[in-house]
Amino acid sequence: MNSAIVRILDLVAYNQQGQIVLIIEVKGRTNRSTTWATQLRCAFYQMHSYMSIIPSSQYFMLALPDKLYLWKNKSPNFDPMATPYEINPEPFFGPYYKKADVDPNDLSESSFELILNSWINVLVSCGLAPDLPCDQREILLQSGLMDALKDCRIERDVRVVDAGSISREELV
Repeated sequence: MNSAIVRILDLVAYNQQGQIVLIIEVKGRTNRSTTWATQLRCAFYQMHSYMSIIPSSQYFMLALPDKLYLWKNKSPNFDPMATPYEINPEPFFGPYYKKADVDPNDLSESSFELILNSWINVLVSCGLAPDLPCDQREILLQSGLMDALKDCRIERDVRVVDAGSISREELV
């Protein structure tokens, strides 16, 4: 009898067909390089690549309090060295930090995940804020993320089970 391996995906956006559009991995660290982010993305996909239940999502975002890294996945070829879009999140998260009276450098990962969950849900339901700076607006539009997120639902702490590690008898 094998044990199932359970992984938790921080935030997942599903389209109306139930397909994963965006996976967001939340980290509470700050001042990380693009190289570090790319290596973390590669490790994430290596860890999940054997899990048949993880479909290839259109987008992957690594969210840090001081930077968002966004990759548009070009299925079926996964490019581990793809250069991400780098997004300054201050215009998105600044109001949340101010309202909570917290410094992004002192924020716990779970608190940051709550902020990110609020932000992505507002983004899906209301779209881009009219006062959003051009740089951030342009990246979210040019990447196609805004179109992909239309009518999506966001789920937090999504449990994914590696069915490959469960015996056939355990599935019945």
